[in-house]
Amino acid sequence: MAVDELILGAQELSAGRWESARERFKAALAIEETIEGLDGLGQALWWLGDIASAVELRERAYAGLVRRGDALKAADVALWLSVEYSGLYGNTAAANGWLARAERLVEALPRCAAQGWVIFRRGKRTTNAVAAEQDARAVIAIAREVSDRDLEIAGINLLGRALLGQGRADEGFALLDESMAAALGGEVDDLRVVAETCCSTIVACERTMELVRATQWCR
Repeated sequence: MAVDELILGAQELSAGRWESARERFKAALAIEETIEGLDGLGQALWWLGDIASAVELRERAYAGLVRRGDALKAADVALWLSVEYSGLYGNTAAANGWLARAERLVEALPRCAAQGWVIFRRGKRTTNAVAAEQDARAVIAIAREVSDRDLEIAGINLLGRALLGQGRADEGFALLDESMAAALGGEVDDLRVVAETCCSTIVACERTMELVRATQWCR
C-alpha cells in the first residue's frame, strides 16, 4: 500500500538513509500520487544532490498543501524554496516571493515555531548586522516560548554571525561554538538544522580567517 511506503520513506528520511528513502517514496508515488510522496521524494533527492528535481517536486507539494489548507507545512516548504531559489539559481526575486508567501501563511496563526523560522530566514538574508541581531533575538525568544530546541539553536547560530558582523568576535564565536556543540551533540532533531549550523559556522570561520577553529570543528 502507498501509505506503508510513505511511512517507511519518512523513517528512512529521518534516519538519513537517502537512497532508501528515495526508493520508498518512488514506490509510493507509483501506487498513488500524494502530497506526502511528492514532498518526501523531493527531500530525498535534495540530499542526494538532485536540487533541480527536488525544487520541482516540492513546488508541486506546496501547491497541494495550500489547497488542503495546511498552512504550517506549506510555509515550511515555502521557506525551503526561498533558500533554494537564492542559493541554487541566484534568483533574488523568486527567493523574496517565497519568503513573503511563508510569512503570509503563518501571520494569522497562534504563536508557533513557523513564525520563528520566517524571522530566521529574514535574518539570514539581511546584510545589516544590527537588524540580523534583532531578528536572531526574536527567533530565540519564540523558540523558548514554544519549546522548539531546533529553532533555538538556529537562532543562537544566527546571533553569533550577527555579532561577528558587528566586530564582536569573542561574543560571536562563543555563540557559534555553543550552537555547534548542540547541533553535533545530539540536541537537534532536524538534520537540515544540523547541516546549516555546520555550514554557517565554517563559512564564518573562513571569512574571519579563524582556520584553527574551523579545523577543530571539522575534526
